[in-house]
Amino acid sequence: LVELIFSYTKFDWMETTVNVKNTASSRVLEKSGFRLEGTIRHGKMGIRYCDYHIWGLIRDDLTEQAPMQGKE
Repeated sequence: LVELIFSYTKFDWMETTVNVKNTASSRVLEKSGFRLEGTIRHGKMGIRYCDYHIWGLIRDDLTEQAPMQGKE
């Protein structure tokens, strides 16, 4: 999906946030090539306050990675 977005848009960068307790989602992002940009402590996420990670991916990051080889 990430490759598709970069292929069909002019976006150079994507960002998403994940609650620090949601380790499964963080792992999916990491496997998709996202990099942990930082952590917001007691920030507002939706209607709640919690600690959350900011994950980012730059178009150039995809060219630096080896092609994905399926599930591990």
